Amino acid sequence: MDPEDESRAVCAGAVLAGGRNRRMGGENKALCRVGEKAMVRRVLEVLSACFSEVLVIARAPLPLLDLPAAILPDLLPGSGSLVGIHAALSYARAPYVFVAACDTPFLSPALVRRLAGLANGKVDVVVPRTEKGLEPLCAVYSRRAAPLVRARLLQGRYRISELYGNLKVREVGPDELSQADPGLLSFMNVNTPQDLERARRLGAREEPWES
Repeated sequence: MDPEDESRAVCAGAVLAGGRNRRMGGENKALCRVGEKAMVRRVLEVLSACFSEVLVIARAPLPLLDLPAAILPDLLPGSGSLVGIHAALSYARAPYVFVAACDTPFLSPALVRRLAGLANGKVDVVVPRTEKGLEPLCAVYSRRAAPLVRARLLQGRYRISELYGNLKVREVGPDELSQADPGLLSFMNVNTPQDLERARRLGAREEPWES
């Protein structure tokens, strides 16, 4: 089987769109436009190009219902991205799930495929490590981790990084990441109005991964 076809079969894609948007003044950043499209749609289109099964996980699904994907709610109460990861692992049919934040408008398809290709059944997590540290919201998770994630959430333990000590983790460093995304713009998050302004300046050009 072609490696790209194998990744499509082994891995699903999930966009997490459930943040509280505090630093955006309460504006739903998933729907903020960069270029001609809302950020959540940009991320969704990348994942749809890479995987056959694609989900959007949202605490408030209603504003996202026009997206061409299954829009699904969190399954457990609480806040934080680990709640969304739990939902993605619970809903997905594929054995692995690539989890992406909705506020990464320059997510690179080549990077997504590179990370998904490392989900070989021997690891529970494939996670990038940049100079800033681990990037758990641009990572691949095995559905085998779902019971552990659920148990931690029920204990009120929401830190994703603390989860990794109980799992087989494959870290992917900057040199390997740069082969797929030379500018590492996949890891540019939009958390504030200033971040959004910068992203819009970049989005006015051709897509960074195509330049």
